[in-house]
Amino acid sequence: LTRNAAGSALIKIGDTQVLAAVTLFIGQPTSISTNTATTNEGENDNVNTGQEESSTATGGGGGGDLAVVVSSSGGGNGQSNYSDYSGRIQTILRQSGMIDFRSLVVIPKKAAWRLNITCQVLNDNGNIYDAALLASIAALTDTKLPSTKEEQDGMVYIVEGISGSNGDKQQGISSSQRLNILQHNIPIPLTISLYEIEKQQKQKKHQDDNDVIMGDNTTSDDDHTTKVKNTIMLADPTTLEQTHEQSSLTVVVIGCRDSKKRTTKPKILNVRLSGNIRLNASRELSVATHMAFGRAKEVMSLLQY
Repeated sequence: LTRNAAGSALIKIGDTQVLAAVTLFIGQPTSISTNTATTNEGENDNVNTGQEESSTATGGGGGGDLAVVVSSSGGGNGQSNYSDYSGRIQTILRQSGMIDFRSLVVIPKKAAWRLNITCQVLNDNGNIYDAALLASIAALTDTKLPSTKEEQDGMVYIVEGISGSNGDKQQGISSSQRLNILQHNIPIPLTISLYEIEKQQKQKKHQDDNDVIMGDNTTSDDDHTTKVKNTIMLADPTTLEQTHEQSSLTVVVIGCRDSKKRTTKPKILNVRLSGNIRLNASRELSVATHMAFGRAKEVMSLLQY
């Protein structure tokens, strides 16, 4: 989609549009730990990556790195500060393990690729996080690493227009290749707006001792009725829906493919809840997880890599 990018993708969710582009730089190898989790005050942020070691551990030589920036082009509501989304997406991409950072090494202990992902919000009508993360993933699957050459002065240069044939390798030119995407570690998000409403419900009495039986999240109003709290869940919320939401829930699951590129059962990577609504694990969270699994299977069938 963009001529000067190594990979790019355009994602549309409703009226929201995000264009992502991957640009490449060569720098010193780094070491990134993927087995970390943080919990912020007022939010529940639980991560389970299933990884016990750094994805960039190469015998002390390190690996590549990535950075994500989400910015606005002035479309939609005109929001210009997406720094929170930038950090969250960068963390998810690292923790998911979808990128083999070791494969980004150009020269062990000397040079490695750095991936810069720029997400341009063309139109903001809500759910920017999901759109930007999906755009980043699609752009990465479209990314091709160019050929490189190490000169006598130790500097590494990008070689344009070289396919990387055997003759090129004899001249010290590395072959170009697609970015190594681990197809069993693709993070797929689903954001849900939550709203809590109360309705009157008649009390039910036990047949034996007339004890009042009330379910979860109920409060007694008088001798005849109770107030029952119900939670409404809206997936892929618009700007208007997010403006009036009482809580926001984002579930990120790992979309999986087997060796034959068949979609397999997803697994939970990250759950983030903000706001004042308390969710029931056996009801709302279970429904949200089921919806996220469905989204993962849908997206995985669309990704081409």
